[in-house]
Amino acid sequence: FQVYEAEINTLNFSPDGQFLVSGDNQGYVQLWSMPHQQQYATWNAHPQSILRQAVFHPDGQVIVSAADDGTIKLWRLDNLNVLFEKSCQSANGATGFADCGDL
Repeated sequence: FQVYEAEINTLNFSPDGQFLVSGDNQGYVQLWSMPHQQQYATWNAHPQSILRQAVFHPDGQVIVSAADDGTIKLWRLDNLNVLFEKSCQSANGATGFADCGDL
């Protein structure tokens, strides 16, 4: 695996254990192939914001990300397009899935 240039704030495995998703303090999501031990994809999910959470949907085909920009985004893994985006800012400025109610 390559050395990261930014502070990692979140790490989670896909339901099947084939991928690892990481999120950093520059708003980037990186997806890693565990069998090949290499980077599979990287994208700036939350530009100019600190990414706090990146987790896989139970079906393993979607990643959900949350950041200090006050948004939660759902990303399709087959094309890295945003499926859904919602602003979910809490009173103290922290963003998390619990702040968003029903997604």
